[in-house]
Parts: sequence; structure tokens; C-alpha cells
Amino acid sequence: MDQKTDADGRTRRRFRLHDLLHDYAVRVAGEPKLLHQKLLDAYAKKCPDGWPTGPNDGYFIPRIFFHAESADSLDVLEDMICDFKLISRLVAGEGYVTSVFFKERLEKFVSDHRHPKPKIQNILKNIDCFTTCLRMLEHTAYDPKALCKECGQHSIVHGTIDSGSGEYYDNCIVLCTNCYWSWFWAGPDYMGDSEPKFDYSTNTY
Repeated sequence: MDQKTDADGRTRRRFRLHDLLHDYAVRVAGEPKLLHQKLLDAYAKKCPDGWPTGPNDGYFIPRIFFHAESADSLDVLEDMICDFKLISRLVAGEGYVTSVFFKERLEKFVSDHRHPKPKIQNILKNIDCFTTCLRMLEHTAYDPKALCKECGQHSIVHGTIDSGSGEYYDNCIVLCTNCYWSWFWAGPDYMGDSEPKFDYSTNTY
């Protein structure tokens, strides 16, 4: 076992197991897929009001996604990814979400020739854009007046970050928490020189 302390003061511990001990443990434990499902079932009992209410035990987030994937519980995995409250916990707990994380999860749906939910399809359109918006959630705010043209719901969070370059150079983040439509722009004066994404007359993105 070894451990290290991050810059923010959090201590992270890691266990290392010899290959022979690992192989023995796997043989004794039995079918890995069933073990992942058992852990999934055990955690489900600790979520009184759905997956977003899971315990803050240092393991649940983000590893619960991995266990759902490893158990081949694709319906559960899809529900997890489509739950914005759970995804928000992932962002808050880890501080970042990479495109690779979603690509690895979503490959399951593509390889299985499934017909994913519209939210998953919106992520697949531009995973990099979606994850960029997620990483910048702390710079956004819910706008009850803004309407998403994709799903017709007032479920938009958006925000603008000034790059501080001294010019009109902004980072604009827009994300629909209902259907996962997302848009990110990093460039000069996004409301001026670039193609507008917001219709002020209808309050629609």
C-alpha cells in the first residue's frame, strides 16, 4: 500500500497486489460479472431515492459506472449517464470529466448495436463539447427563461468566462440538463462576431 497527498490536502491511498495473488483471488471469487452485479445491487440499496443519492464513501463516485459496465447492465449504465444529478456529482467529486470517460462507457452501446436514448445520442454528436460544458458547470447558472430548441424544455444552464486577454474573447458554455444538448464557444465576442446561438426574441437556444 502507498499513499500521496494532493495539492488540496486530500490523501489518496492505493493498494498493489502481486500478479499471482490476483490470479488466485479471481479464481476463488468466481465469475467477475456476477461480482460486479452483486456490488451494484448492494449499492442500489444504499440509494434511497435513485443513484444520485448514493453514499459519499470515496468509492461510489465514479466507480459505480465501471461496475455497471462490467456487469453488462447496460440499461442501468444508460440510466446513470442520463441522470444529470448523478453526472453533476461525478463532476463535483472528481473535479473533471474527460471525453475518454464517456467514450469508453458509450462504446458499450455502439458495439451492442443498441438504440440509445436521445440523451446518449446528443452526447455522441460531440463528446468533447459535452464534457467541456460539464467541466465548466461551476461557471454556469440555471436560466428559467431560456428554452432548449431540441427538447422544448426550460432546462438550460449557461455562462460566459472572460479569458482576460484584454480583448472581446469569451468562453461560452450552454448545456441542456434535460436532453444533454450542448454548445461551447471559445473565440472573439461570441455574441458579436460568431454565429449567434441565442434568439433573444424567443429566449431560445
